[in-house]
Amino acid sequence: MPVILRPTSLEQIPPYLKSVTFFEPEGDLAASVADQVYRIAATRRRTKLKKMAVMLVIASIICAGAYGYWRFREPAAEIIGQDGAVAVMIPAGNFVMGDDLESPLRQIYLDSFYIDKYEVTLSRYAKFLEATGGARLPQGWRQSNLESAGALPVVGVDWHDAEAYCRWAGKRLPTESEWEKAARGGDGRKFPWGSEDPTPAHANFGKSADDPYSGGLAPVENRPAGKSPYGAHDMAGNASEWVSDWFAAGFVRGDVRNPKGPENGTAKVIRGGGWYDPPERLNSSRRTHASPTTRADDVGFRCAKGYRP
Repeated sequence: MPVILRPTSLEQIPPYLKSVTFFEPEGDLAASVADQVYRIAATRRRTKLKKMAVMLVIASIICAGAYGYWRFREPAAEIIGQDGAVAVMIPAGNFVMGDDLESPLRQIYLDSFYIDKYEVTLSRYAKFLEATGGARLPQGWRQSNLESAGALPVVGVDWHDAEAYCRWAGKRLPTESEWEKAARGGDGRKFPWGSEDPTPAHANFGKSADDPYSGGLAPVENRPAGKSPYGAHDMAGNASEWVSDWFAAGFVRGDVRNPKGPENGTAKVIRGGGWYDPPERLNSSRRTHASPTTRADDVGFRCAKGYRP
């Protein structure tokens, strides 16, 4: 800051200084200059603080917007799991569970979750076996041909095998209520595709074969007409599926929000009809059960995963 110490005409000031603001003190020189320096510094501080305040407001707005988008964004309709399997979103809400024949008709509320679009196949299970090394081979595994049957659902696994695979893939077995909602949607339909009786275009059922991998099971993607309202395939026919719940003939009254079934038991629930079942066993509310150590040539599984925004 140039300071004029005594009266000076403008003509005496060098041209290169004429574009600068001069300070011409009055009274005590030191006090006047110090006061002016303080004023300039205070002005600069206020300007800097205003800029910082504006930047903080802008940053807060950006952060709030990003959090709002992250917290309340629509979940992806499909995701890819650690095992490479596609999973479909099942939105939160109520649905009609049961049919007053297999189980009581009741309203159940479930939080959002993902469920595998297809049953776990031989090729995916082979990767699990290779990665883990110590996992048991499914029943009939050595007779299967991965090259020709890799797209078929894996069967001959017990509940523990299925649970171990899902855990390895960073997922879990679906609960019985999750499975049923994924199969029949929120409108209480009888089959995944609606109320129309099953046909070979909808599901793989009523087959007769000595080997499930030759003449029994069908590739998991070849019956799009039978998919559920959320896009899950083969939830009727092909392979029946293990779920996480222990089996109980009755249901606890009032357990209608994310129910998980009994805390213990002797049998695990199996849902969905298999490849040799007749059409009347394909309805989405049908329940069967078996010991968790049971291995059958028509029972496989698919995995699920909770959704957290």
